Amino acid sequence: MLVLFFLLLAYSAVADQVPYPPISPVDGELALGLSNRARSPLQPVYNSTVHLQLELPSKVHSLSHAAAGTNFSHTTPFRVFSDEGLRAWHSLLLQFLGERTQSQRGSECLRGLVYKSSFIREAMNDLLLNKFLSDLVGQKLHLFDHTMNQAHVNFGYAGQDGADAWHIDSHPLVLIVMLSDHEDGDGGELLIAPPGHNHADKFEVLHEIASGADVPTQKFRIPMGYGVFVRGSEMPHAVAPLLQGPTRISLTNAYQFADHEVSNENTLRTWRMFDNEIADFEFFRSEAWRSSLKLRTLVNSPVGEGWNNGAALAEKLRSVAQDLDRAAKILGNEIIEPLKSVLPKETSAKSVA
Repeated sequence: MLVLFFLLLAYSAVADQVPYPPISPVDGELALGLSNRARSPLQPVYNSTVHLQLELPSKVHSLSHAAAGTNFSHTTPFRVFSDEGLRAWHSLLLQFLGERTQSQRGSECLRGLVYKSSFIREAMNDLLLNKFLSDLVGQKLHLFDHTMNQAHVNFGYAGQDGADAWHIDSHPLVLIVMLSDHEDGDGGELLIAPPGHNHADKFEVLHEIASGADVPTQKFRIPMGYGVFVRGSEMPHAVAPLLQGPTRISLTNAYQFADHEVSNENTLRTWRMFDNEIADFEFFRSEAWRSSLKLRTLVNSPVGEGWNNGAALAEKLRSVAQDLDRAAKILGNEIIEPLKSVLPKETSAKSVA
């Protein structure tokens, strides 16, 4: 009975997250069960008590304005993986190195790893990690709906402009964990350019960076096994050029607010830069799922004022229909979404931190 209780508890914690598709869009293998390749003898078995070493950050920064009920901005670096956890991730990366791709944003990366590894899927869905991050933000979080973006890995090399260009994320929050070891003079720091008091300033900051202006930034060197949690949809950020040293390898995992009434900032234009036609499939699933949650909420809501008002009820359905219509127009290229990144080689920001 105790085992059943914990299984139900785990299910309830993720029941509102978009389910994984029965067939992987990456290689056609079963996504549920992750047979053969994902459970191969070469892959470790995930265990949070062995592979995690969560330690609180020394500081949590705040936005000048509240959004989605929290003014969380970003943390200083904090420990995420244990030494054994790092060894497991390194062994997995060796298996997948041959599957690296080049995104239109200029970064070399691995995508869709939760479709390829049961260890990685279980690690990204770890309830302990989710609660730890939710507590930092002060809001319950879920994994971001765009499954290809779960456990995204970036590679940066000495001499290139940067491992990742200046951008605003197409998801609310991101955990960035360093999987490589670098010295102070190597470069490759995480750069964050906090916007001003105006909520729209994040796009103005990107415009200033693209035009070559010096933009004040904060710089973070992230030790191996440590991470920084960032309100990526509100905070323009990038990676400084790697000047020397080993390949810079970082793992990112995206999160959204559990409240489906709060936008998950999903932008198909961004994901087409990384995932081509799979991006459309993932965007379609995300938008359909979020609308289904809104409809389920309407169906399960207690009878109250307006239950016998057809016009009011119609407006509730119309709201969901408008969401779906907008998503359909984005998929059909009838709506062009804003560009949320500065494409490579345009310019960089000046650090004052």
